[in-house]
Amino acid sequence: MSTTPSIFECDDGTYTVVGGRHHDRPRARTHGFTIVLLNRGGRFNRSATLGELERLGATEVLCVEPGESAYEVESLSRRMPRVRFVLLHKKLTTGETINLTIKESGSNSVMVIWNDVTLVPTSAKPIEKAASRGVLCVVPFARNEKSEIIPTVYAPAFFKNFLRLVAVAPRDDGAPSLFPYDYVGLYNKEKFIGIGGYDPLITNSYWQKVDFGFRAFMWGESIVCDPHLRVAYSGLPSPEDTTNDASYARFHAKSLSVRFSGDRAILPASRVVRFVFRSGHGLLRGYRVFADIRAWVEANRYRFRQDARRVTELWEVEQ
Repeated sequence: MSTTPSIFECDDGTYTVVGGRHHDRPRARTHGFTIVLLNRGGRFNRSATLGELERLGATEVLCVEPGESAYEVESLSRRMPRVRFVLLHKKLTTGETINLTIKESGSNSVMVIWNDVTLVPTSAKPIEKAASRGVLCVVPFARNEKSEIIPTVYAPAFFKNFLRLVAVAPRDDGAPSLFPYDYVGLYNKEKFIGIGGYDPLITNSYWQKVDFGFRAFMWGESIVCDPHLRVAYSGLPSPEDTTNDASYARFHAKSLSVRFSGDRAILPASRVVRFVFRSGHGLLRGYRVFADIRAWVEANRYRFRQDARRVTELWEVEQ
């Protein structure tokens, strides 16, 4: 059985959409934008928050809630026709949640934020301008509760063959970032689906984002900063878990172990021993998972434009 499922296929009962005009949702529009509001717990004023997002001029707002919130959102859904509530009936990784909400969105531009993050723009203009860049993802400049700029730009580097990710404060308009900090950013739906979105089998959020970022740049896409797109945090997310765990092993096999030669990518069979040792799956399962990842690389071999080493070398030149 394949261990690399299509990440845009959800089993029946995974989530329910309440409100809005879901039944006649058009294919992704090239104009307008969707705002996805993720919920990481804690109480917040839904009515006020959603009202502010509607006033920004969003075509629609997708508010993600746990399934048990159905009763609470029914009255809001009747009063806010441009808001749809995505009720989750099982625990998903943040990447999985973004996958399904971007799939559900009726716009090609999708702004993803959290319920403790405020969009600073008071109009749709900065969002629409950022969308006109036509890249996979535009990441905003972010400030903390003290109005200090948060180091949200990640640059990759290899030190003695070990990957290091350096977080710096954004400076230049259009500067690249390996991945969107805290998943927050303006995503291009077509390009996002085109590269496969976030990998749901990488459960560690840090390595899930790093995997997404390397795949994006290895496949010829871009993630850039825009100083006009700004957000403010009322607090800060929990520190990232950067442990070299099973999620790291999967990311390493899909990205760092891949080699680009000529016009295609390959995952050398010799990498299986290192993967099995790192993954913690055990010998038999580890071998099967590696074989599945290798088959995925083979199936997508012509979509690669470079390997991770080349991405990092070019980044160092740019910096």
